[in-house]
Amino acid sequence: MTKNVTPVAGTGAPKRARRLGRVACLGAISLTAGLVLSGCTSSEGMYIEGWWDNGDPFYAPSKTVLFDENGDPTCAYPVKYNQFESRSAAMTLAKAVSFEIMNPETPVDAYMDPDEFPTEEDQEKERRDRERALNSVDILWEYTHPAFDEQYGIEGPDDLTPIKEELMDYLYGLGKDAPFIEYMDLTSNYFVSERGTFTVNRLNAVEAYLEANDVPLEFRGLVNEYYIAISEEGEEYLLVKRQSTGSISMWQGPERSDLTDAVWYATIDVTKALDTPSGLAPVVMQYTLQTDGCPDKGGQGYQRYYLRDYRLIDEEEEATDPESDDDA
Repeated sequence: MTKNVTPVAGTGAPKRARRLGRVACLGAISLTAGLVLSGCTSSEGMYIEGWWDNGDPFYAPSKTVLFDENGDPTCAYPVKYNQFESRSAAMTLAKAVSFEIMNPETPVDAYMDPDEFPTEEDQEKERRDRERALNSVDILWEYTHPAFDEQYGIEGPDDLTPIKEELMDYLYGLGKDAPFIEYMDLTSNYFVSERGTFTVNRLNAVEAYLEANDVPLEFRGLVNEYYIAISEEGEEYLLVKRQSTGSISMWQGPERSDLTDAVWYATIDVTKALDTPSGLAPVVMQYTLQTDGCPDKGGQGYQRYYLRDYRLIDEEEEATDPESDDDA
């Protein structure tokens, strides 16, 4: 059972707010070791900036240029300098969204505990990090799919404030005791294409699978990711995804076909607590993420994940079996 989240009906394509020419500081998240996200749009509005721990910037394209006025993907503007960005993988995007939801936007000059920040250098770094984490709804809007915006009546970042406030209260404590990744579990991964819908699971014993199924490939774990894709009819395929570009090929034995039109989806469970000794921490929310469906072009990976929907799960209702109710 779930708590109802009633979307506000959209009225056509969402309007594009904060267009070219506006400089807006954007908050984000530390997603991997050595990375501090958050930043400002460039003066041209084409990129969102973020910073590595050493102070070097990286750039991710803004949603205003990744989608057109109708909410259709432009499939343009790959990551500047081929650098990392938080929409490149489902779990990474879920962590980024969660951070922005729970980001308290601590004032830059708020109190600093001397035990935690003993030196002026420590305090200056904390002030800089606080400044970079401001305006979280701006960056959260960069992470929502245009279909999400239309469903919930989102015309610009400020319209996300009520959603952020509701989820910040509902998910109180998320991320306090451990990194966000430890509160999340990727529960389903699937894609829809002209060939139909396929559920996808990561393949572990790749070399044994290649040999057993006569797939004429050499295992290259540092270059490719390997999955099993199952069609709605139950047919099994080996799916090989090149890490650097996101290009995908599907194999049945020695027969290969390229996958160029897939829109990927992912469902991620979110818990407020770390795993209990039984391993059954309660799930309190579910993200549904969707890619833009852009194909690989010229050795560049263009496909990115966005927040498509969310579902709040009532713990008491979840524990109740609806089939146990007697018919009146």
